[in-house]
Amino acid sequence: MRKNFWIGFWRLADPKISLASFASMFLGACLAATALPLDWRWLGLTIAGIFALEIAKNASGEIVDFDSGADLGVAPQDRSPFSGGKRVLVDHLLTRRETIGIAATFYLLAILLGLFIATFRDPRVLAIGMIGVACAYFYHSPPLKLSYRGLGEIAVALCYGPLICAGTYLVQTGTMAAKRRKWSGYRRPSDC
Repeated sequence: MRKNFWIGFWRLADPKISLASFASMFLGACLAATALPLDWRWLGLTIAGIFALEIAKNASGEIVDFDSGADLGVAPQDRSPFSGGKRVLVDHLLTRRETIGIAATFYLLAILLGLFIATFRDPRVLAIGMIGVACAYFYHSPPLKLSYRGLGEIAVALCYGPLICAGTYLVQTGTMAAKRRKWSGYRRPSDC
C-alpha cells in the first residue's frame, strides 16, 4: 500500500476529534461504575464500535464535502484542525474509491459491533445505535445534510452528550435508570 494511504487513514481516524466521544464514554462508564463493577470486555466493544463509527463518519463526510466544494472553499490560511474537513481527497492522500471503501468498511464494522452488543448484552442498544449511525451518516449526507442546514451542532450535542454516555451506561448496567451504591462510613453533617 502507498504511504499516503496510511497518512490519509490516520487523518480520517483523527484521534483528537474522538476525544469528545471518549469523554462521553468515560462519563457513562464512571456512572456505571458507581452501580456495578465495569465489564471491560463490553466496554472495549463499546469503544471499538464508536471509534469505527467516527472513522466511517469522517470518511463519508469527506466524499460529500469534496463533491459539494465545501472542502475546496477553505483557503489554506483559514484551515484549522476543526475546519475544512480532513482534506484526504483535496491533498490527494486517498482516492475517492479508497475513501468510500473506508467509509463502507467502518460503517459495517460499527453496525456489526452494535448488533453483537444488542444481541448478547441488551437489545435496547439497537435503538441508540440506530440514532447514532443516522446522525453520523446524515451529518453530511443527503437528504438531511444536517451540517449544511445549521443542525449539525444539535446532532453533535445529542450524540457526543447523552447518546454515547447513556449507551455506555446501558451496556454496562443493563438499565437506563441511575443506580448508586450505598456509601458506608460517611455521614453528612445534617445526619448527626
